[in-house]
Amino acid sequence: MERSGAGLSLWPNAVHALQALGLGAVLDDCAHVVTRGAALTPAGEIISRAPLDRIARRLGPLLSVHRAELLRGLCTSLSVNVEFGAEVNAVDGALQAQGEPLEADLILGADGIRSVVREVVAPGVVPRSAGYSAWRGVASTGRGTPGGASESMGRGRRFGLVPLAGERTYWFAVLADGEGSEDLEHEFATWHDPIADVLAATPIADRTYLPIEDLRRLPRWHRGHMVLVGDAAHAMTPNLGQGAAQALQDVVALCQELGRSPLPQALRRYERGRKRHAERIVTQSRAMGRIAQTSNPLSAALRDGLARHMPPAITAMQMQRVMR
Repeated sequence: MERSGAGLSLWPNAVHALQALGLGAVLDDCAHVVTRGAALTPAGEIISRAPLDRIARRLGPLLSVHRAELLRGLCTSLSVNVEFGAEVNAVDGALQAQGEPLEADLILGADGIRSVVREVVAPGVVPRSAGYSAWRGVASTGRGTPGGASESMGRGRRFGLVPLAGERTYWFAVLADGEGSEDLEHEFATWHDPIADVLAATPIADRTYLPIEDLRRLPRWHRGHMVLVGDAAHAMTPNLGQGAAQALQDVVALCQELGRSPLPQALRRYERGRKRHAERIVTQSRAMGRIAQTSNPLSAALRDGLARHMPPAITAMQMQRVMR
């Protein structure tokens, strides 16, 4: 099992999905409740505050978790053995595992943005670049752990801070492709506190680099007895914090359909119920990233000005639509 990984933001729809799957208790040991959020300038001035209180009253709180800890908790909670690291390949339109034909009543492709299962279900679909990449890490920050989440937005770069349980901070640094370097201390030298301290608390070896990509709309999510969920079906940029949530909602919807219909009908109903909504979020998240990542001074000023004057009730309503 992968022990590394960075943080995840679990919005209320992700939490509700875990609860529907009978796995909500997993969060008791690893989740941190985030009660404040804000967009900031590189100097640390508040551009806008996230209406987390409104969302919490309506749907529930925003939680943050360490990805590896959540995965470990989920695996511990399952009553079946989970094998990691098995090699799966697509050969002549069929799947092989460890060199042998993969045979099952149902094959669930939850194998990420570079899904092997997708090559059989919807061949030829490849990830597309968002035009920027992210460095990520988790720092032990002790009493210096931020009291809330924040994303600081400059021109062509961003820096996010999210508190985790255990006095740790998940952080991400977003740079335009071809414009950044591994020297994050230099790239963000003039940005507000505690960015420098968080970077200093994260050894270079513990930082991970991730090109940001998503998927275009797939022609289908299932073929025969094979079906896709999560990033394999609708990988999205992280700008709306919905990647994990939408994957979990896929699983809930699929389980519900399998429980009330024969397999062929269940897969059709699952795709019909989830595909349009998830792909709409892919589009929205990509557009949000394009705005947030702009390097044009005029566009950046317009972005910040609109955020400053957006009524919290409108922001909350827009976020709730994503989480339905």
